Amino acid sequence: MQIIISCGSRWLELTIHEWIKFICTNPSSDPSFDIEKSVAFATTVLTTASRNWEAIPADDRNDILALLSTKKCMPTVKKGLMLPGETYFHNVKVLPDLPLVDSMKGVKERFLEQLGVRRVVALGLIFERLGEGGKWSHIDGIKYLASVQKYLST
Repeated sequence: MQIIISCGSRWLELTIHEWIKFICTNPSSDPSFDIEKSVAFATTVLTTASRNWEAIPADDRNDILALLSTKKCMPTVKKGLMLPGETYFHNVKVLPDLPLVDSMKGVKERFLEQLGVRRVVALGLIFERLGEGGKWSHIDGIKYLASVQKYLST
C-alpha cells in the first residue's frame, strides 16, 4: 500500500514506513493530524500499519516499532492516548484503573503486542496493590496469577 501526500506543488508517493516516519518526526500543526493528540488519527495510523504489517519489510517493521513505541499513540478506554508500553489489552481487567487499549477494528493483537501492549500486569504492581489494603486480597492476586500463568516467564 502506498500513501500519497501533497508536498508543495507536487504529490509524493510514500511507503507505509515512510509515511509513519514522516508522521512521527514531523508533528502536524493541525491537532487532528497529530498522532499524539488525535485518537481518530492515531487509530487510522495503527489500523493502516496493522493491516499491511506482513507486507512491510522486516527492517522497516523494526523501524516502525521503534518510532511508534516512543509516541503516545495508543488509544485507551479512559485515559486518552498513551505510550504503547504503558497500556494493557482490553481483556486484562484485574485492576479497575489500568489503561486498557480501546477496541480498534482491524488492528491485530500480534501487532499491538510487538508495539509493547501488555498482556499481563507486572508483578510489582500486583504486590503493590496487595499491600495497599484496598479491594484486592491475596486470593485475588493468586487467582489472577493462575489465570495468566501461560504468559509468565520462568
